[in-house]
Amino acid sequence: MEPALKGNILDERTADLNVQFRTGKTASHLDAKQGRIVVEQHLLDYAGIDRDIVAVRAGSYWRLMAKTH
Repeated sequence: MEPALKGNILDERTADLNVQFRTGKTASHLDAKQGRIVVEQHLLDYAGIDRDIVAVRAGSYWRLMAKTH
């Protein structure tokens, strides 16, 4: 995904990919004691996450999803 995002921003496809990928993106910092992050409630609601989270790394980004049992 990263190479596709680094294309010419004037190219409509590249611009659309950047908007789709970065919409709703937030930055967070690790808790110094336990290495945890806080995910904002509105993002949990949007993703349908009510309890357990699965984190998957994609390049320098992380995707968070509801854990399916």
